[in-house]
Amino acid sequence: MPPSASLPQRRTEQLAKAMATLSKTTRDASQCCSQLNARARQLDNLTSPASDASSMLSRANANLAATLVMIKDAREKFDTVQDVEPAIERLHKIVAEIDEPQKDNSTRVPSRRNLSNRVALTEQDVYAAADSMELLRDTYEYFCLHPSWKSSPSTLAGLERVHQMGLDAMCRLVFLHLRQAGSAVRPQRTTRGVLSSQETASE
Repeated sequence: MPPSASLPQRRTEQLAKAMATLSKTTRDASQCCSQLNARARQLDNLTSPASDASSMLSRANANLAATLVMIKDAREKFDTVQDVEPAIERLHKIVAEIDEPQKDNSTRVPSRRNLSNRVALTEQDVYAAADSMELLRDTYEYFCLHPSWKSSPSTLAGLERVHQMGLDAMCRLVFLHLRQAGSAVRPQRTTRGVLSSQETASE
């Protein structure tokens, strides 16, 4: 700058240079902002599929957990016959052993003491068989709701077989108790009224 230039002119030139620098800086900043926006869009394009995939994986995990619960429940239902058959088979065998001597000698009913000495039948055996019968009922209803399963028909047949065995054992046990109790004493009505328990029909 020539020495003859005045102070206002020098300041004007400095201000023009500063404005040019500011304009260049503004353009650079605007370009950086555009680049940041472009990178943000690229990042969003990358994270959106990842977020969708994460959501799908979460749903798949929930479905898998529910499927595992169903498989475990179904597995337990399939094992019902093996689990309850020993208790029902034991009761059926004990009742058959009790009933067999009475069929051979039907005229003489064994006493309660001889009966208890011959066969070890406990309340736990009866309760276990009763609980097994209820479990068979619930399992049968479960497989009736899934008739499309390939193993459902064979499983239902096994449940029916074991349930029939338990039903026969329970009925025979009730019959044995009633037969051992003897004939019931019922009052007989006549024209004079009700006979006492000591009187007979002939009297």
